[in-house]
Amino acid sequence: MDDEGFAAIAPNAFVCSSDSVQLSVTATGAVDFLWSPSTGLSDNHIATPMASPDETTDYIVVVTDATGCTAYAQMTVNVAPSPTINAGPNQTVCPGEGVQLQATGSAGLYSWTPATGLSNPSIANPIASPAQNTEYVVSLLSANGCTSRDTVKIFVAPEPFFPDLAVDTTVCTTDAIQIKLSDEYPIALYNYQWSPTIGLDDPTRPDAIATITDDITYTITVTNALGCSSVHSVAITVANADLSVNIGNDTTICGNRPLVITPNGTYASYAWTGGSTEQSLSVSQSGMYVLTVSNALGCGAADSINVAFSQATPNITGDLDLIDGETSILSVSPADFDQYLWSSSQTAPSITVADGGTYAVTVTNADGCTGTDNVVVNVAARNDIMIPSAFSPNNDGINDQLRVIPTNGITAFEWQIFNRWGNLLFSSSDINEGWDGNYQDTDCDMGVYVYVGTVTFNDGTQTEFKGNVSLLR
Repeated sequence: MDDEGFAAIAPNAFVCSSDSVQLSVTATGAVDFLWSPSTGLSDNHIATPMASPDETTDYIVVVTDATGCTAYAQMTVNVAPSPTINAGPNQTVCPGEGVQLQATGSAGLYSWTPATGLSNPSIANPIASPAQNTEYVVSLLSANGCTSRDTVKIFVAPEPFFPDLAVDTTVCTTDAIQIKLSDEYPIALYNYQWSPTIGLDDPTRPDAIATITDDITYTITVTNALGCSSVHSVAITVANADLSVNIGNDTTICGNRPLVITPNGTYASYAWTGGSTEQSLSVSQSGMYVLTVSNALGCGAADSINVAFSQATPNITGDLDLIDGETSILSVSPADFDQYLWSSSQTAPSITVADGGTYAVTVTNADGCTGTDNVVVNVAARNDIMIPSAFSPNNDGINDQLRVIPTNGITAFEWQIFNRWGNLLFSSSDINEGWDGNYQDTDCDMGVYVYVGTVTFNDGTQTEFKGNVSLLR
């Protein structure tokens, strides 16, 4: 507060009607402020109230310090009239069409936002073509710098409902044919009109039936209750469909070599069983295969072929480890082949053998396919032992234990198995006890293991044996 009893105040202000301006007074040591008149003020007891007067007003502020001394200051807020503006009524427009906006008001500069869809956002009456419902804001700037705004909503009406026409556009025939142009039933308050009307039973129904003998394009105009329209067309080509395809006769393939199926001609498109669209199809499984082809006009034809894959897979079974003087019956399974031919020239499903060596059989099944199997028969001398060169303790019931098999009766037996470091893993004096590849309840690793032992046969002959065995898993 100065010595003259005046407080420092902001200069006079200019404001547009309906706008606000901040008043401001500065006085050292002031503890109270009182503005008058209070009309249009946000608070008349603070240093910086907001003023929103309806007309030009002189504001006086009285400032009081802690001693009760006062000072005053005056500030004039000049109010300029804002321009009048009316954006016009809300309107509805059909999709893809435009409507003229009707803004009116005082003289000044017009501007519209958003500008999207407007022919000119800087004039009072632009053409609006929005793609969706849009609220436009129009601003009017007058010569005194004041601005007024108003809004208008433009609603985009829904396009008339009409599904995509799912009509065969190519008719593969040489005769007159009737085609239902649509499966759509009439909707209330909708208007339908087909063009041209030639061949139609009722051109005002969406599901009109056309009787045609030549190429033609039909167009339907659909109008809803709001006056919005949409246009849909369907072109129908009448073609001569003298089309056929041949992929061969049913066949049987011996073995597992694939069969390549190829049609007898060239076509515009191919569709095989399983989804392939290539001209040829390579198959390796029995079944029926169907090929559907079409020409450039879309006319189609189909053919099928049954393919059977047949294999003759014989398996020779029987005792393959004999002691001198014994015999074994070798049989072929399965036992449903038409023909058998053994390497010994026998033609029965089973043969009896006593000699060691390789025995082979060739079989022929009902489809004429052949297959071969062979086995080796071992004949051991008496007072001998047989020990496999490998075993696989994987609990599949086959070669799970390593055993010593004598060719004759024994009176005494003992053997031991060591790892490659010489550690004893297994020992037994029981000829019927085999090693399961385990040491101290732990599976031994795959590898080569060493065995040694002695055996005494019934005739008193004693034989020492040793060797290597492979443990497989």
